Amino acid sequence: MGRPGWFIGLHRERLRLTSHELPPRPDEPALSTHTVTRGLLVETPPGPATIGSAIAEVCAVFDAVLAGTWRWLDELHQALESDPSRPMPPDALVGVVAILKRSLVGEKLKDETWNRTWSPCLQILERVVGERSWSSDEECLHSFLKHWAPNNHARQMLFDRARRVWKQAKRLWPESLSELRGSGKAAASPDGVRGFSDEELEELRRRIQRSQRLTPADLVAWDVLIVFGLRPAELQGLQLPGEGKMLLAKVRRWPWLRDTSHPAG
Repeated sequence: MGRPGWFIGLHRERLRLTSHELPPRPDEPALSTHTVTRGLLVETPPGPATIGSAIAEVCAVFDAVLAGTWRWLDELHQALESDPSRPMPPDALVGVVAILKRSLVGEKLKDETWNRTWSPCLQILERVVGERSWSSDEECLHSFLKHWAPNNHARQMLFDRARRVWKQAKRLWPESLSELRGSGKAAASPDGVRGFSDEELEELRRRIQRSQRLTPADLVAWDVLIVFGLRPAELQGLQLPGEGKMLLAKVRRWPWLRDTSHPAG
């Protein structure tokens, strides 16, 4: 926009936005006789693949500062803790989400996981919180969750994401919302999804056998998947020892799977 005084630079391994127009921090003196240039670390990591996201994040800060709605994260936490009975303010929610992202991405989640399963949910939550002035968190969250049908997987996922944000903000989660999450049946197969019949399995096997690209080892792997009910990734590190007259499948592949043995049925 041609506005001077805004700069983006590399600060150690992070991008840093600096400007004298950033508002004073909560711990700064109220009166200052000279212009102070303040810095803000950008959440998006540096690199050619993320430059677009970084520019979008910086432009959002720029627009909020010029509109007078941007606040430091410490100030947001102070506002939330000073009056916990007050409904979640939209600008405070944005700050809490930024803190949550910083604590999860790189520690428990990959960046693509956040963008795929967390960011869309929280964007919907931010839109609902900013729709109007709510009387309470319970009323806001109730309206947010009622957008999805009961026992819907989307509602369960959004319920868990919103509760995690409220926990990050150190606010009480309304217990009356528990019944809106669902009974846990959302993981069941959706309508129209079924398994293969025996005839379909035989036809599929005949097509596999006619394929010129498969080796005898591929055919053995197919048999193992059918007999033991393994997932394709579990074929790696698979052992098929014979103990007496019984054939066992020993799977040692993923750290979150226990070493298990399945007898051939």
